[in-house]
Amino acid sequence: MQLPAYEGGLSSDSELQRFAPHKAVLCSILGGCLYSAVSFRRAGNRSLAGLGPRALAVGVACGSLSGAWSFWQACQVRRHAAALDRLQRTSEAVRMVPIDNLAPPLPTEEFDAATG
Repeated sequence: MQLPAYEGGLSSDSELQRFAPHKAVLCSILGGCLYSAVSFRRAGNRSLAGLGPRALAVGVACGSLSGAWSFWQACQVRRHAAALDRLQRTSEAVRMVPIDNLAPPLPTEEFDAATG
């Protein structure tokens, strides 16, 4: 089963985005650096004890959020592909009625008889 591509760009051998791990690592680094810079600016000349572990924790949290978002997108692509596959398998058994402006109108007598 070939999975459909979407705007994030899927690799041919994986359902995750091609650069999802790289994006998570960059989010970790960027989140930790930004937290460190903002904390340093706020603290001024005061002691910055414990800034390293806090910045590391924020970086891990940012990377985890990025990775979770990529994983959730991959799950949605998998669900979409499974639904399309199921629809293709069952389309022979189910009579599909077009729902658009070109669909023939339902006869009023037949509709009244069917709905009572």
